[in-house]
Amino acid sequence: MSKLISYAIDKACQTPYKKGQQRHYAVIADKRGRLLAEGGNSYTKTSPKMKRAGERVGLPDKVFWHAECKAIYSLKEGAKAYKIVVVRVDSEGNPVHSAPCPLCQVLIKEAGIKVVEYTV
Repeated sequence: MSKLISYAIDKACQTPYKKGQQRHYAVIADKRGRLLAEGGNSYTKTSPKMKRAGERVGLPDKVFWHAECKAIYSLKEGAKAYKIVVVRVDSEGNPVHSAPCPLCQVLIKEAGIKVVEYTV
């Protein structure tokens, strides 16, 4: 398991578990593996950026922060993002399938991120 995946799993596990809510976490790194940005999903915080992105891809109800989107939007200007790692953990902290949704896939592509890794 890569250092980035381990780091993201640890961060996801730090999010308190609530029944019915996913614990996703995403980290973005450059080609050397240096951490550039990170973010977790939210069931309470919305964003005009998420609303616009959701409308653009035909998913207008996707207004709450997704981990991948939060990480992408927190990248500093000029950052050379190369890889995004997306994880999800269950109630006991075990990694489970976490492929990016269609909205996140579009934003990842638009951000120019070449490599997408996620837990299976």
